[in-house]
Amino acid sequence: MAEFLASYGGMIIILVVMIGFTFLMSRKDKKRQEERRNMQNNLEVGDTVLMECGIIGKVVSTKDLETIVIESGADKTKLRFKRWAIAGKIDE
Repeated sequence: MAEFLASYGGMIIILVVMIGFTFLMSRKDKKRQEERRNMQNNLEVGDTVLMECGIIGKVVSTKDLETIVIESGADKTKLRFKRWAIAGKIDE
């Protein structure tokens, strides 16, 4: 047993550290995804949002569970997007 640890001990430590690091990163990623999903599902009319494509607009309609309608630009163009395309909510 001592010979095994002497020859493979360093490799085992590196492997344990890598597994721990992967576990911690996946937990952080899941938490971030859950926060984003909650933000996308709790949007209200009048909220300002940033879309994945870079468009910034004000939410006009949230009636549909899968899509939202935003108003963007000086001429108040209305655009329909899937909720998953919302990158974030902009606080004004």
